[in-house]
Amino acid sequence: MGTGRQGWLITAALLVAGVAHGDPKGDADKAAKVAMESYDLMDYDAAKKSLEKAIATATKAKLDKDPVSAKLHLYLGITTFAGGDADGAKKAFIVAVKIDSKIQIEAAYKSPELTKLLEAARSEAGGSVGVGPGPGEPSDGVDCASVKGLQFKEPDGGKGGTAQPIEVYLAADVSPAKVSVMYRSEGATDFVEGKLAKSGSCKYTGSIPGTALKGAILHYYVAAFDANNRPITGAAAGNARTPNLLEIAPGGPGDVEDPIKGGGKKGGTPSGGGVGASTITGGKPARVFFAVAGGTGFGYVTGVTEAN
Repeated sequence: MGTGRQGWLITAALLVAGVAHGDPKGDADKAAKVAMESYDLMDYDAAKKSLEKAIATATKAKLDKDPVSAKLHLYLGITTFAGGDADGAKKAFIVAVKIDSKIQIEAAYKSPELTKLLEAARSEAGGSVGVGPGPGEPSDGVDCASVKGLQFKEPDGGKGGTAQPIEVYLAADVSPAKVSVMYRSEGATDFVEGKLAKSGSCKYTGSIPGTALKGAILHYYVAAFDANNRPITGAAAGNARTPNLLEIAPGGPGDVEDPIKGGGKKGGTPSGGGVGASTITGGKPARVFFAVAGGTGFGYVTGVTEAN
């Protein structure tokens, strides 16, 4: 009886241990996502503490040489840099590239300063890689297996009245309910959604309509959304608070009103030519102007009648 009970307790303990430590790699990945959610909310201290705790847990689980640990250290570097500690960020990047020499910063967190710091860390760690398309700069022949998060190359600029193509690549471990570009025209307050269509194993394409490209600038961001319509952490380029900026160039003849020639457009037929009954041939309707004048005066009577 006692032996049976003892065996049952041992089995139960093993089951509990199995549940508690069933998927340390998955737990580390979840911890990374939670930490970067704090980063997205600009709570850098909370993000850093979460990442340091996740790194310690991953090390205990003997995952210190696993790519998931490289990602944790990369995120730690990004968060540390945001907190103003460039040296600390570089140290975290060095650890990351020693684990995964080809690791790259996802488009959602990429900046020229961070990219330069990562490459410096890679060089110092002796893990430099050949020049090629990195996150946010994929080629048409991109290897979907190498895509991490969301990769998106920002366009150099748009043209007034002309649709702006949007093309993104999404990592295989991201399972979105939808992928969309959210855009806001100059002077507008709300973002408008434009859904992107899957056109390959990891490629999504679409466009911002030409009617939205008006004025001098357009705000937009690209993101993969979950079933609750929330952007998936690490799978976005910009957000509603810090969107990307698209500078808009004039669309050419016919799109801007000419203030000198009136209601016509630039590039239209100039005024001039023969005179008709009611219009100037080749120009605008004739105009008739009226002027009204007013005045004042006074007089007086003396009471003496003049006689001849």
